[in-house]
Amino acid sequence: MTAHFRRAMPVDAPALLTVRAATRENPFSIEALAALGVTAASVASGLESGALAGWVSEAEPGTVVGFCLADVPAGELWVLAVLPTHERRGFGRELLARTEQLLWQAGHTSAWLWTSPDPSLRARQIYLAAGWKESDVREGRLFMRKQQVLSM
Repeated sequence: MTAHFRRAMPVDAPALLTVRAATRENPFSIEALAALGVTAASVASGLESGALAGWVSEAEPGTVVGFCLADVPAGELWVLAVLPTHERRGFGRELLARTEQLLWQAGHTSAWLWTSPDPSLRARQIYLAAGWKESDVREGRLFMRKQQVLSM
């Protein structure tokens, strides 16, 4: 199955939360996300203002199956999520690479993220394979960094 990739838009916010809530590993319900201040309205506002930027993958037009967003001012890779039915097809890897490029284009020369330190979870392996380096563990979170590779 192929996917169509496009930039995330404010109108995508409800679908993004649905995908995030449906992930196999480290799921957050829509209610749990709301308790953290992450709502369709806050995500749409972030995308509208440019504070958040990223990419979505669609199995068909209008059907979001994965996404990756960055907090652009902070230089943080904020979230990467793919529906379980579309895992292991390269969508996450492509979404990650495209979203990293948005951070580089915004002027960042390094980016950061945090994830679970559990080595059995695939997120950590995806990031390591994409060139992210483990930085430190604080409060049960593994922090990782990636430097922009500049070509000559």
